[in-house]
Amino acid sequence: MNDLKKISLKIAVIGIITNSLLCIIKLIVGYFSRSIAILSDGFDNLADVGNSLLIFIAYRIAAKPADKDHPYGHGRMENMLSQGISLMIMFVGVTLLAASAQRILHPQTLLQDSRIIILIVISILIKMALAWYYSRIYNSTKLISIKAQVSDSLSDIARNLVIVIGYFITLYTGINLDGYIGIAVSILIIYNGFRLFSETSSILLGRSGDAQLTEEISTILKENKQIMGVHDLRIHSYGLNTNYASADVEVNGRMSFIKVHDLLDTLEEEVKEKTGVIITLHGDPVSDDQDIRQLRKIIKKTTDLYDGFSYHDLHYNKNLACYHVDISIPYSYDLKKNDIIAEITRQVREYNKDIRIQINIDRH
Repeated sequence: MNDLKKISLKIAVIGIITNSLLCIIKLIVGYFSRSIAILSDGFDNLADVGNSLLIFIAYRIAAKPADKDHPYGHGRMENMLSQGISLMIMFVGVTLLAASAQRILHPQTLLQDSRIIILIVISILIKMALAWYYSRIYNSTKLISIKAQVSDSLSDIARNLVIVIGYFITLYTGINLDGYIGIAVSILIIYNGFRLFSETSSILLGRSGDAQLTEEISTILKENKQIMGVHDLRIHSYGLNTNYASADVEVNGRMSFIKVHDLLDTLEEEVKEKTGVIITLHGDPVSDDQDIRQLRKIIKKTTDLYDGFSYHDLHYNKNLACYHVDISIPYSYDLKKNDIIAEITRQVREYNKDIRIQINIDRH
């Protein structure tokens, strides 16, 4: 967390100084050149100054340790920060869109001065350097708000290139495209803000965990010879690389409770040591008798008919006096099209009418 405080301070200082310089340059150039497109970009840089300040404040809060009211820490402040940044970006974009529309209705003659182009090109080079710096930070931290800064810097570069091209066209053809370029710049700003808002909203809603991390944990569990299968592995992110997970692992049903408990404890510690993820494992007993073998054939025959279908956790529950199985079905499949539970139940009754089976549906 101390590293996070240092990173947030560096990002804030560099972001504030750089964007303040760009903001001053563009507001002055935009004012004297009477270009709404350049003014729009200048105000966007002013918003970037505010974003850098927000990053510093939010990460100070996010770095606070867990407490009684927040047992999973304060890491999600990063996502809340990113949403605040995205709303600010969209507000700036909408405001500038209205100003650009007014410029189309009431055009003004642009100042023809090659120094304006030179200053815009310099601002592009500065933003390229800033994007490179943010990319380095993101590659080492994978923080979503830093990724947002990379995206915003690249968007700034694209907008400035559009401004330069438009300014050249206006100078050499006499066609005043300033208001239209302002519209294009504003739309890019709004789009960038909306994309960031959508991504952070997805994270806060609880989207599926990182695929690479999921595969890494699954591999660790499956490499243990006493584990016969892994399913229902779910990762819950609380920001700032704070991840909790849960999974079901299949073990030999003849193992004693103490041995299973020790095995799961060992695996939980191994996952935490190698990935940093705090995982809770649930043991599913795997048994083998004539009825189990026949039920496997019936269930596999049915699930093999559909792409992405599988089953797990087939066992006999003595307390409920019935067999139990989980059928894993893709979210894209419409369960109304075919009642797979009824089909499996029908086949089980054909095999033995006295057997009761409870079928649960998992989605993936």
